Amino acid sequence: MNPIPEIELDGRRKAWRAAAFRTIIAIALCLAASKPAAAQQKNETSLTTVQLDELLDKASALSEKYKTLFKDLTAEEKRVFELYDKKTDKMEQRRRTVSDLIVYASQRDHNQVAEYRNIREVDAMPVRNQIERVEKLFERVAKADSTGKELDRINRESVRYDLDTQFTGYTIFNAFAIWSALRRNFKYEFAGRERLGDQELVVIKFEQTEFVKNLFGLRLYEKLNVTGPLMRGQYWLDPQTGQVRREHHEIFFRDNAQPRAFKAIEADYDFTTGEQGIWLPQRILFQYFNPLKSEKGFPVEMFLDVRITSEYGPFRRFEVKARQENVPNNNHQ
Repeated sequence: MNPIPEIELDGRRKAWRAAAFRTIIAIALCLAASKPAAAQQKNETSLTTVQLDELLDKASALSEKYKTLFKDLTAEEKRVFELYDKKTDKMEQRRRTVSDLIVYASQRDHNQVAEYRNIREVDAMPVRNQIERVEKLFERVAKADSTGKELDRINRESVRYDLDTQFTGYTIFNAFAIWSALRRNFKYEFAGRERLGDQELVVIKFEQTEFVKNLFGLRLYEKLNVTGPLMRGQYWLDPQTGQVRREHHEIFFRDNAQPRAFKAIEADYDFTTGEQGIWLPQRILFQYFNPLKSEKGFPVEMFLDVRITSEYGPFRRFEVKARQENVPNNNHQ
């Protein structure tokens, strides 16, 4: 049984309005590991190198499925934005939003995806003229003459209440360190086993060993004598399927002159099970840090600048029948 129910809608505008305003249908939670398998895993204290590679191969295969299947989905999203004061470490501003998150696949290139947020509430107050705003947005989107412009209009609309933080794409891009194309740039280590509910998970530590340009952005530090941005963290994996159930990662920079580093981003994910064994986000905690003290330009102390907590209801799938056909895919902006 497909845990993400499908609905069929006629026409692109009708599809998106329906996706934005219909009630979210609950998806079934499917745990892959049976009780006998979990009991057997308790007796194993570690993983061999071969077992670790096999588990990572399973996780990598599911991450490729995720990139294929995580589109044309919708779920309710509740977000809390918190901005912190540099001098006092105290929160100085908070905002709460409730949105219909739509994982929007480009009408020109279905492989290009963006997060569209139909924002319904801001600080417990309803957003006015919601339907009219959605209609006008997709009229502008339909007139875009490139995929880049199309997705840029979606992104700008979606972050308008985000207190100028503009961090987006975190439901789409996750589990970077097990992407097949990036595995050679990371080292992995078995870090034990932990229970999540009635399931025992394998904990894998990872750290990026080779810098990959333009992977994480953060260009404000590129003039420093550092290597980065780099990623390190942990995955909590289903030992049978390789499914990611939790993720913690940090984006950091390493000083080239002496053994020290600083962290710019920290993120934590909780996932549930989705169709064909992929994972779906339930909760994402994102934290962004800025320099507080520097030594010859190198940040020796960072402070928490922004914290964003996002929680998701069950995802449901919709089908968009009317996509633009035979439109030149000019990706210039």
